[in-house]
Amino acid sequence: MSITRSPFRAAPAIELSDLRDTVLLLLGHGSARDEGPARALQEQAGLLGERLGCSGLAVATLEGEPGLRAALHLATGRRALVLPILMADGWTFRERLPVDLAKALQDGGPDEIAVCAPIGLARELAPMIAARATREAERRGWSASQCTLLLVAHGTKRDGNSYRATERH
Repeated sequence: MSITRSPFRAAPAIELSDLRDTVLLLLGHGSARDEGPARALQEQAGLLGERLGCSGLAVATLEGEPGLRAALHLATGRRALVLPILMADGWTFRERLPVDLAKALQDGGPDEIAVCAPIGLARELAPMIAARATREAERRGWSASQCTLLLVAHGTKRDGNSYRATERH
């Protein structure tokens, strides 16, 4: 089994009180044909901003608008923390994101930038899914213990990290 290392240095541990100098950038796949994914990302940013009490939030998509370059240039803080809303550390994270970041930063941007691991790798994801499924079953009046939860994932045969990320949960 091979282990692929992230092309990014680990994002630093940041206390919530330190976020005043940091722009949190939620990054998603997006779509060049449909504004829906960007709207959903914007909604998530709004919810996250409310929860953190943070106004330094931006969103960017790899396809469509808002693009990565525009979002990084809006970063008014001295640093940017990129939170990839991706399910795995596959090709998009390891190959495309570093190239897109380098291009976006060619003519300026934040003084310092760090990239977090994709959200799909978070250990908290499986318990969160279980809790949400349980709440939904209860809302419908079903016994959660008698339900089957079907998880559907996608990936590519070109990159085994998608499969491994799903398998971890």
